[in-house]
Parts: sequence; C-alpha cells; structure tokens
Amino acid sequence: MGKTIWRLVDEDFFNRLAILTPVYSALIPILPPNEHCNLILGTATLMYVFAILPLPRVTLSNEKLIIRIKIGGREVITIPKDEVISKNIICIKKTPESTMLHINHEQFCHTYPLSRRQYTKLVNALSKHWNWTPPECP
Repeated sequence: MGKTIWRLVDEDFFNRLAILTPVYSALIPILPPNEHCNLILGTATLMYVFAILPLPRVTLSNEKLIIRIKIGGREVITIPKDEVISKNIICIKKTPESTMLHINHEQFCHTYPLSRRQYTKLVNALSKHWNWTPPECP
C-alpha cells in the first residue's frame, strides 16, 4: 500500500468515549458487588466501544487513494495517485459554515465533512507527498 500520509477518521468517537467514561464510572459504585453485574457491564462497554470504533474511511498513501465503503458488494476502492490528480477525483467544498472533502469516481460519489485540523493536515500531506493541492469544487 505504501506509506500512509493521511487518514479521515470519525472524530465523534472520541467525544462519545469522553461522555461514556464518567457514566460507567458513576455506575460501578452503585451496582451490587456481584461478578455477574461486572461481567455484564464490561461486556456492554466492549460492545459499545467496538460498535463506535473509528475506522479510517479515506486513506491516502504515497501512491494511491483508498476508500473503504460498501458499494455493490465492494468494500474497498483503490485509485492510483496519477488518476486522482489527472481526473480531479478529489475536490474541496468550502462554505462559511463547513469544509467538505468531495470524492467522485465512477459510481462512487460521496462528501465527507472535515474539521479545520483535518483539512489542514490533508492539504499539507497532499502538497508534501503528491506535490498537488486539491482544487475547490465547482
């Protein structure tokens, strides 16, 4: 795959985990000191964490763009770097309220919200490793 230069990960995961930790900390002292309660609480915690675990949806490496999503049975779309650049598969949509990463390739067309930090890291990674800056969407 080459060296990973940027990943888009769901940042809400960390916010949800920050809320979940005090809730479980408050529940532990009020539960009866029973092994079954602790086992159930531990199992529920693990199930919740794995259900919301952040997976990289979009990954850029030195040589390609990798998109993990199910479309028509496919789970991974891989696009070579040269094709991404020549066909402008990636573009940035900017509005006063938000910044979005738009990807348009064959049957796949999707827009991902970017935080300011994610946008800065994306542009820096593309300019440093690909010598390219994504254009703004029309």
